[in-house]
Parts: sequence; structure tokens; C-alpha cells
Amino acid sequence: PSATPYSSVTATPTVTTTPSASLTPSPSSTPTASASSQTATPTPTPAPTLSIPAWPAIMFLGGTAVLDATDKAQLAQVAQFLVANPTVKVTLTGHTDMGRTESERQALGLARAKAAAAYLVAGGVPATRITTLSRGGSSPVASNTTAAGRAANRRVTIAMTQES
Repeated sequence: PSATPYSSVTATPTVTTTPSASLTPSPSSTPTASASSQTATPTPTPAPTLSIPAWPAIMFLGGTAVLDATDKAQLAQVAQFLVANPTVKVTLTGHTDMGRTESERQALGLARAKAAAAYLVAGGVPATRITTLSRGGSSPVASNTTAAGRAANRRVTIAMTQES
């Protein structure tokens, strides 16, 4: 967001201004012989609060970190949002089902997060605004005892925060 320009106001009477106030002297202020001129100091406008959408998880096939066409379309929308909102940072967290060893799950979760990050960078998002993490199989959203549950756990979650 660009800053709103302010101009200084010089007047003999005391003038209080805000970005939306008129430049009319207050009725109680009267010029005095010692008042040469006073400059009003504008009140800084706080940055507008941005509404950050909730993004669905990016889903993966078992044992892979390959993005499919649906994933790429969703990440293109995420990239577009991030490019348009340069104060927003993103954390991509990779998750797996409970197949493989713990260290393999950690590595696969990170590979998934990095695949999503690479797509965002290719879409114009600076890498400095992207954090990648892996939770491996430690944060399931469904039971790993069924095929549907395992499929739901193979994902990258997208979390955004606005920096000041």
C-alpha cells in the first residue's frame, strides 16, 4: 500500500489537521502577537488490515512431491495474491501419511513444501517471503488406517501473515 501524501499547513491561528479534517481554525484559537506561525503535524494513518483468504491444502499422491495441474492452478492463484500484496508472507508446511520411516516422512514433507515454494517463486513471489517446513506424519488430519485417510494426510498447508 502506498502512503497517503500529507502537506504541511501554515497558519497564524492554531490549526489541527487529520487527513479528513477541514483546514478551518477552531473557534477557540486566537492569534497572538508572539505566534509567528505553527505547522500542524499530520497523524499517521495505520496500514489497512488486509483480509487474507484461507487456502485449501495442496494434495499429493503417495510417496511423491509432484504437483499436478489442480495444484498448479491453485498455487497460481496464491502467487497472484502474494504478488499483489507485498506485505504478506507465506508458510508452506509439508505433511505425509505414515508410510516410510520417520526421517523419510520428514524429507518427503519438506520436498512437498519446497515444490510448492518453487512454483510460487516461478510465479513472481520473492523467496524471502516464503518459509518451508515439514511435519512429516506428525500432524494427520485423518486416520492413516484407510486409503482415504492417508490421501487426506498427504498435503501442503498454506498459512499467510501480514507483516507491518
